[in-house]
Amino acid sequence: MRRDTALFLIVALFAFSSSAVAQSLYEHERSLVLQRLSGASSRIQPNYCSGPNPDGFLFCGSSSSGQWGGAGDCAGSQGYYVDLWDVSLTAGESVQITADNVTGGNEVLMILFDANANNLAEAVGFAPQAIHYTPLVTGHFTIGLGPVAQFATGNYRLTVSCNATAPPPSANCQPNTTTACMLGNRFRVQVRYRSAFDNNPVDSTAFVKPVTGFANGTFETAFFYFNNSDNIEVLVKMLDQGNRNAAGLPTIAVLYGSATPLRVQIAITDTSFNGASKSYLSEFGTQAGQTDFTAFVK
Repeated sequence: MRRDTALFLIVALFAFSSSAVAQSLYEHERSLVLQRLSGASSRIQPNYCSGPNPDGFLFCGSSSSGQWGGAGDCAGSQGYYVDLWDVSLTAGESVQITADNVTGGNEVLMILFDANANNLAEAVGFAPQAIHYTPLVTGHFTIGLGPVAQFATGNYRLTVSCNATAPPPSANCQPNTTTACMLGNRFRVQVRYRSAFDNNPVDSTAFVKPVTGFANGTFETAFFYFNNSDNIEVLVKMLDQGNRNAAGLPTIAVLYGSATPLRVQIAITDTSFNGASKSYLSEFGTQAGQTDFTAFVK
């Protein structure tokens, strides 16, 4: 099965259609994690699902490697593998769970759940990727992760790091023609797109459209174009407006939207928290958008 584990990336746009996002590979993978936690996941022979039993155990300061698609592994009816890990966390500690060293396709999803399988935090994108979380109670939590591709097999590593306090904010983003640095240069925003009319992986990098007058201390908007600087294709907005996540922590919101039928991927990295990131991916033929009120811990 597996041996032991780690993850990366996020993206943003504006607000057009949520139906495409709901049917994305991201939703398939997230659903499979929930199914296996409930012990009701569909089975594919010769691999099978053993319900919510963990593939391994982690704690602060530990690191383990794992494998998708090995003997006894679990895949749902759509063919998406998922691993579950038990992790012991202490209330009040700032926790970072990282997935890296991924082989066999590096686009992965990772979700952290409490003992009642309530969704606490999630990240999706290209490894390495990390989840940051401060638990309110001491106990066992579940990490679910898997590749965002059907029947994708491979290896990975999970690492759990804990500190008494959260790392202090900093501004490490360096803007350039393809990178927008938002909210005091704290968040690095990049957009990639598929340069053909199909649903294959993104293969081109969008450019930042320099526009003034769309930022202050609590909000900022960035614009991206593909080939013509006068033709805006993607809008990304970040807001510091007092939202809180399930743990009661203040958060930064992300809103995004596209004005192109091409497949688009937006990656946002919080440079003040060791690379915490999220990713949003739209399908070809949709003009996707989303509002994520609790995207990043403030």
